[in-house]
Amino acid sequence: MRIASKILVAAFLVGLLSFMTVKVSAGTWWINDDNGTKSGIHNVSGNHFAVKFTLPNGQIHQILKISFYIYANPTITFRAHIYSSDGQSNLFTAEATPVGTGWFDIDVWGYFIMVTGQLSSPTFLVTIEYMSNDGPEIGYDGYPTYLYWCSLEGTPGHWQDVGDTGNFMIRAQTEKMSFKEKLPSDTPKQPVGLTFLLLVMPLLLIPALAAAAVLVKRRRT
Repeated sequence: MRIASKILVAAFLVGLLSFMTVKVSAGTWWINDDNGTKSGIHNVSGNHFAVKFTLPNGQIHQILKISFYIYANPTITFRAHIYSSDGQSNLFTAEATPVGTGWFDIDVWGYFIMVTGQLSSPTFLVTIEYMSNDGPEIGYDGYPTYLYWCSLEGTPGHWQDVGDTGNFMIRAQTEKMSFKEKLPSDTPKQPVGLTFLLLVMPLLLIPALAAAAVLVKRRRT
């Protein structure tokens, strides 16, 4: 009975894997700070701190993670947001409560947030919205900074650039999407024998393995 079960499980896995493709990628972190926090900073309830991110023009990326450097006063809940390039179209919102200081990551890959790089504007914004006047404080890397003019303060649609003296320590991780190029209609078609065989073989193999399992079971009984 155990041998028959193992054969059936193997047949199922062969059929499943033949139709499944897994893509593994570490993604790219987009960083506008110099990784050396000089102080902590927080805003009042209802206001946001934001960092804008710019991707290469025309490239389509999926946002995988957003990250906030918690400098002080953790365990206070805030709202994390992702806004589109206009600074007010909401792509993601979640309440989050850090458990300690340091980098605090939020996974967003399961929301399939796709953004496209633009030539003359940021691609997206990541913000921390304060729900309490007490924090949490996030890292602020005062002068000298790694990259100027990326930090904003305000509310969606009403942002003020505050990146002239430093940057808020907010980061994002994305993965570039790759799409197969469509062949011209006059491109000679490749033989389909191998493709057909790869698709049909699992369908033929599963019944054969199942029959073998039944035969083994009968012989054992």
